[in-house]
Amino acid sequence: MIYLPLAALRPNPGKDSIESGQARSITPGTPSQAADTLRDYHGRMDDLSEERIAELQAQLSALREELRALLENTREGTRPVALDEPIGRLTRMDAIQQQSMSAANRRQTDVRLRQVQQALDLVRRGEYGLCRRCEDPIGYARLSARPESPYCLDCQDEIDRKHRP
Repeated sequence: MIYLPLAALRPNPGKDSIESGQARSITPGTPSQAADTLRDYHGRMDDLSEERIAELQAQLSALREELRALLENTREGTRPVALDEPIGRLTRMDAIQQQSMSAANRRQTDVRLRQVQQALDLVRRGEYGLCRRCEDPIGYARLSARPESPYCLDCQDEIDRKHRP
């Protein structure tokens, strides 16, 4: 038995009143019918055509270069504050705080750069656009906003809720 979101089955307008997020079970007759059903489901839900994947790959490549340049340009700001430099105590404290913030920003940029590289690797392997957690399609709208997204919105929301204080 295969469970699909009802929206994936495209009911006839006016004949079926289906709410988003509900699921309907179907029992395909043969394994090939099951494969066709899943292919059809992924085709509708994951609107990533070859052209869109190429567009997203170009966005990822441009983002990778932008993040690399940002890391290179912010390298200076993460250098330790020299203690023997003749500046005032408040100026030194401010410089240490700026250095700490710059280091935190660089770490976040580095994480995002690694996500971009992983997404580009997935594109090359033909696995781009699937959630790493539930393996459902992520969807073009989310990927066009954040092409390195490893999770669908539902899984990302669940992860965020678990990590909130």
